[in-house]
Amino acid sequence: MLQRIDIKDIQIQILPQPIKSIVFTLPDTIDIPITVENPSQFTITIPNDPSVNTHITTFTESAQARNCFLLGSGIFSKKIASAPNIGPYARYSSHNASSCDWKEINAPFISSGAILSLQTRNINGRPLKICVKIDPNGYCILEDMLQEEKNTWHNTSFIIPANKSDKFNRYTIELDNLAVGNEERINDIGPIIITGIPYTWISEIALQPFNAASSSEQNETKYSPLTVNHPNPTYYTIQIPPIKSGLGNEAATLMLFQSFDKGWKAYDISSCIHFSDNKILRYACTLFPFFFGNEVKKHILINNWNNGWTLPTTYDRKQMTISLFFIPQLLEWFGFLILPIPFLVIFCKRSQN
Repeated sequence: MLQRIDIKDIQIQILPQPIKSIVFTLPDTIDIPITVENPSQFTITIPNDPSVNTHITTFTESAQARNCFLLGSGIFSKKIASAPNIGPYARYSSHNASSCDWKEINAPFISSGAILSLQTRNINGRPLKICVKIDPNGYCILEDMLQEEKNTWHNTSFIIPANKSDKFNRYTIELDNLAVGNEERINDIGPIIITGIPYTWISEIALQPFNAASSSEQNETKYSPLTVNHPNPTYYTIQIPPIKSGLGNEAATLMLFQSFDKGWKAYDISSCIHFSDNKILRYACTLFPFFFGNEVKKHILINNWNNGWTLPTTYDRKQMTISLFFIPQLLEWFGFLILPIPFLVIFCKRSQN
C-alpha cells in the first residue's frame, strides 16, 4: 500500500492529455506527504498553448494621443515605431500633461488567473504606471510603476488573480504617463502577452517542513477577517478582530498589496478608538493617526514588491484598529492649505490702497 513518496528535484508538469493512467485507492485517514530532500528544486511547468490560453496585443493600432491630466496644458504625444527583437511599439511623451491610453483585454480565460508580461523601456523621467481594471466594479486589481532603468528594454511580468465573481467582467489595461510641471516623461511599450494559468490550483499548493505537525488545526494558516475603510487612495483604516485559536508567540503580519514605499506608515489607533468615550477624540484619531496613534515600526518588504507590517504578538488577545497612511500626501494637503495666502495678501493690499 502506497503511504509515502520520497522524491528529489521534483518537477510537476501539466499536460493536455495524460500519458498513462493508473487507478488505485488510498486510506482517507493517512496524510501522504511528498518529501523533497535538500539540495532540491521545486518546479511547476504549465503548458503554453497559444490557441487556448495566450493572448497577444499591442498599443500600436492607433497613434491617437490622449491627455488624462485635465489641469495640465502642456504637450503630450503618442508615436508608433519599431525596434529589433521587439517589433512595433508605442512611445508616450508628456510635458505638464498625461499621455495616457487604455485597451480592453479580449481574453475570456483571464478570469481564471493569468500572467501579464509587458515589454517596456524608460527613456526619460519616471517609468510608466500600469493599471489592470476590472469592470463593472471599476477598480484596479493590479496597479504598479514599471522599471526605472533607462534606455533598456525590460520584460516585466505580473500575476492577475482569479476572479470568483459569477458576473461577466471586462478587463482593461490602462497606462498613465503623467508629467507635472517641468518634468518630461517618455516611455515605450511593446508587445503585451497574457497567458492563462490555473491560479486557484497553484495558490492552494502548500509546502511545509517534513517534521511539522500533521494536525490540520496546527498546520492551518490562521487568517482573521478584516473590516477595511478606504475613503481615498492614500488612507486605510483596518479593524482586526482577535482570532479564536490565537497565534501564541507568533507575530502576525498585515499586508498592503501596493508597491513598497517607505512613505506608507502604519499606526495603531486602538487605544483611542476602542477605549475612549469622547467622539471628538475618536474622530481626531481617525483623521490624524500620525498624531494620536502609535506607529508600527516593523515595515517590511513582502513578496519582493508589496508592503507589510509586523504586528505585536498581543494581536490575538485584543481587537486592533490600524490606520495606514501615505505620508507624502501631507505635502499636497499643505500646498492646498497655503494656496489662498497669496490671494489674501493681494486682497489686503488692494483694500489698504
